[in-house]
This record gives sequence, structure tokens and C-alpha cells, in this order.
Amino acid sequence: MRPHGPSEPRRPLSSTLSLSLFLSPLSIQLEIKEYLRAVYNLDVASVRTLIAQGKKKRGKHGHYRRPDVKKAFVTLKGDGPKA
Repeated sequence: MRPHGPSEPRRPLSSTLSLSLFLSPLSIQLEIKEYLRAVYNLDVASVRTLIAQGKKKRGKHGHYRRPDVKKAFVTLKGDGPKA
């Protein structure tokens, strides 16, 4: 049995390009895909989203909660931006 060190990853690295974004909880997957295509000229293969609840914090004036955010995980087609 060989030990897995920093030079030997347990699984091969993915060849696909991906991004992760923090967005407003009101944004939807289709809007995200169209925005990235229009503004950054990216070919988007898929968009996956989740809503991360804000952390509960304790401050000087009592307890409060940070706002919720939506995380989007975007997988790009090909080699990224088109020329």
C-alpha cells in the first residue's frame, strides 16, 4: 500500500473549467447563464445553485444573522472564453 502524499493525488484532476460565484438569492440559473454569456462571452455547459444560510453571530448589541447568499457552480464548455 502506497501512501498518498502531496505529489500523488487520490483522484485525477478534472479537465473541465468551472467557476463558483456568490449571488443574490433571487437570481435564477437561466439568468446566470445568460449574464455570463453576454458580459464575459463564456460558453456555459451547466449551472448548479444552492442557498447558503447566513451565519448566526453574537455582537455587542445582541445576536444577529448575516444575510443568506446563493452560491452558483458554473461549468464551462471547451477552453473558456470565445475569441
